[in-house]
Amino acid sequence: MKRIFALAAMLAIPASMSLAAINTDELVKSYRDQNYTTIEVTVGLNQTKVEAIRNNEKIEVVYDNESGLPLETELSAPDADDDISPGVTVRHYNGDFIDDDDLDDDSNDDDDDHDDDHGDDHGDDHGGDKGGED
Repeated sequence: MKRIFALAAMLAIPASMSLAAINTDELVKSYRDQNYTTIEVTVGLNQTKVEAIRNNEKIEVVYDNESGLPLETELSAPDADDDISPGVTVRHYNGDFIDDDDLDDDSNDDDDDHDDDHGDDHGDDHGGDKGGED
């Protein structure tokens, strides 16, 4: 059910947003036009994250800065620690919100795309390799 809301939320973003590089003013206007009252925009190196709240609904969307396309969308109720005061905040962040491994769903690559390296010290050469010779 959450996926349906996420898909609906992605489709609700105006087409002009997904055809060009991210424009913060247009992004804020788009969310205001959808009656979001609390809007936080964080501009990263290659991605922009929007957290917006209207009534008892919170949407978080990470956009690709170059294409303007949404990379990830999450819809939920606001958390108790969320600032729900009406207004717009724009910040800059010296990084990204989703790394390449999170975006990579290719099952044919050498990476397992998970951070659960249980029992494997991945090339750590301090004498603890399983089945290897020193």
